[in-house]
Formats: sequence, structure tokens, C-alpha cells
Amino acid sequence: MQPIKNDRPIYLSIDASTIGVGGAVSQFGDDAKSVHECAYISFATTDTQRRWNAYQLEFLALGLCLRQYETVFLQSYLTVFTDNAVVAAIQNYKPLNNTERRLIAYISQFSMTLRYLPGRKTQSPTVCHALAKTSKKRTSLNLFHPRNYMIRSLFCL
Repeated sequence: MQPIKNDRPIYLSIDASTIGVGGAVSQFGDDAKSVHECAYISFATTDTQRRWNAYQLEFLALGLCLRQYETVFLQSYLTVFTDNAVVAAIQNYKPLNNTERRLIAYISQFSMTLRYLPGRKTQSPTVCHALAKTSKKRTSLNLFHPRNYMIRSLFCL
């Protein structure tokens, strides 16, 4: 893995499942031909989140991945790859509840292009899929810890 460099385009691949959500941050290397991974992000879903629809879990994956590297991503332009068409068309989506409104409001702060790649064509499919599926082994994020106030206010029902 290499550190994230602000002078190069940043690519974020996300995936979600009922077990967990995950993402992979990648960039082109110094030779501009090889792609290298910069970070892996994975969170286990809560019991409430396990009842969410697939597109809501993808919104959650995007929001949590953006939150993890917020200081870097706010200063850069991102290209996000998702296998969910609803997330890719976020600018046309009308939120159904307050949780979705908060997630979309948070996501809209970032300069990004959302690219829909159906199914297994995502940039890092095995990585993101594995991160989303294996989050079960990790503990859930403690939303009630004082440090996680911002995350709790954004993502809790």
C-alpha cells in the first residue's frame, strides 16, 4: 500500500452487504500505468442496518468511507465506483426518510463523480466485496462512544 497523494486522482470503490460495508481507495502510481491500493475501509453493520435495502447500505458504505478519510477527500476530487444504480444516480434520488437525507447531505459536500459498474466489474471487486462480507468478524462501531458523536448524528435512525 502507498500513501494517498493529493496531486493524483483518487478512486474509491465501495460495496455493501447485510453483514458489513467496505471500500478501497486506490491511485495510479508514479509511472501512471500501475494502480496501487492506498487504504481499505470496512465496517460491520448493526442489527438495525441489516434490515436496510441494498441501496441504503451502499449509501452507508459511501458515507462511512468518505468519513474515514474526510480530511483528504474534502480537498480532492474523487471517482467513486459502485455496483448500485441508485447510488450512482444520487443527484436524481429523493430521500425517503431523515437518515437518507442526512447521508445525502453529508455525501454532497464532496467533489466526486459516481460511476455505476454493474456487478463484478467494479475496480476492486474482490477487495470491496471481501471487506463488506468479512466485516462480521469485526466488532460494530460503537456509536454511543463520545468520540463518535458526528457519526451517530449522521447515520443513526
